[in-house]
Amino acid sequence: MKKLYLVCLLFILGLVSFAETYTKTEQREIVKQFGVFQSALKGKKFDKTAEVIYFPLSYEFEDAETASENKNEFFKSLKDLTLPKVDTKTNKISKYSKKGNSKTCDFEVTNKFVSSDDSEFLENYGVNTDKYFVVTASYFTTSDDTDLIDGCAGYNTYFFQLKNKELKLVKKVELP
Repeated sequence: MKKLYLVCLLFILGLVSFAETYTKTEQREIVKQFGVFQSALKGKKFDKTAEVIYFPLSYEFEDAETASENKNEFFKSLKDLTLPKVDTKTNKISKYSKKGNSKTCDFEVTNKFVSSDDSEFLENYGVNTDKYFVVTASYFTTSDDTDLIDGCAGYNTYFFQLKNKELKLVKKVELP
């Protein structure tokens, strides 16, 4: 009877997937390194910024050389990442939001830690099932104005990973 229970337990454990998540220590390290990355972006320090990025970042920036040749556009493409405030004392990154008006979009930058079991979210972005630190900048509106609604539907989503104890921007997904 004990063998039967053991076999059943092993079978059930084989079916259950264990989600990989960042530990609290890893999350603190990510927040700290994200703050350093933000400083490099704000100061337009290309070398410091580029060492965090796995290229190709997007179709515009296939490698560090093309990014370096087009520095202004490169920094502009990452400006959303400079908006949330990093507090390394509380280990928090605040959400950034800016309310639009009748002619402009609302704007929000959020962040979250995504575990490997959030496969539907990750598959929607064409990202491998793994653990990530994700920052999303969204343009939207609550207006009924059709023209404004069409112009306000867009987002940039940035996928970071902690690889060999270093924060890396591994993918950027853009929708208009």
